[in-house]
Amino acid sequence: MYFTYKEIILWFLFTIATYLKLNIYNIACGTFTGKWSCSLPFNRLIYIFQGSSVPSRISNSETTFEMTSGRWLFIPEGMSVQHEQHEGLFLISLHFNLELITGIEYMHGCSAMYMGSAPEKREEFLSLFETPPKISDVFMLQKLIWEFIQPIVSAEGEHLWNQPDHLVRYQTLFDAFRHQPQRDFSVAEMAKIMKMGRESFIKHFTEEVGTPPKLFFLRHRAAAAAKELLATDDSIREIAERFRFSDEFYFSRFLKRMTGLSPREYRNKMSFRQ
Repeated sequence: MYFTYKEIILWFLFTIATYLKLNIYNIACGTFTGKWSCSLPFNRLIYIFQGSSVPSRISNSETTFEMTSGRWLFIPEGMSVQHEQHEGLFLISLHFNLELITGIEYMHGCSAMYMGSAPEKREEFLSLFETPPKISDVFMLQKLIWEFIQPIVSAEGEHLWNQPDHLVRYQTLFDAFRHQPQRDFSVAEMAKIMKMGRESFIKHFTEEVGTPPKLFFLRHRAAAAAKELLATDDSIREIAERFRFSDEFYFSRFLKRMTGLSPREYRNKMSFRQ
């Protein structure tokens, strides 16, 4: 049986569309002041409505972003950045992942911040705050994110590409992570789920996914815990117990190691309830 070139293209587009999913973890909007460093387990798209009288900045070891009106910044998942933000700054920060198969962050291979100016998008962002909210606002939000990341994906090109068929073999493991983020999976348990020897599993997973299996799971667990901090009013102790930490101290140390912020700092600085 032979396929035409058009049929191959349609099959390719269908396959990727089936696997690709935009997950929005948080929307933080308001004035965020202070100095801090963080490395979050998801991508961020920041849009500046109004700058501050004293220059506000976000920087990493190579780039500094001046937070002035109408400018935007994309920070990839896992990148460590330093915030220096002053009174008068007003922004929206969208926290999201673009997943290729459950649990695989498609933009994980992106190693640079992207920035630009788009003052024409100001009214579209502000329209999201109209009262009462509408279902169409959800589509507007997704549309805005796609518009900003599409040229980034194009610029990164093959650097971001992971063959879906190459990763399907780990779907059972990704499902276990997704359904039980509170459980602290050991590498031996992961290898058992995959019915592979421990060393062979570590080697193949690291080569094919691009991240060691334990680090991959810890990022997934940190993202799930971060979502709980932002989406609920539960105490930090309750969330620590839910994620099976023996006490708040160990939970705080874990989140600080993964994001650069303690649970309390994370909730205060990243919450939409500003």
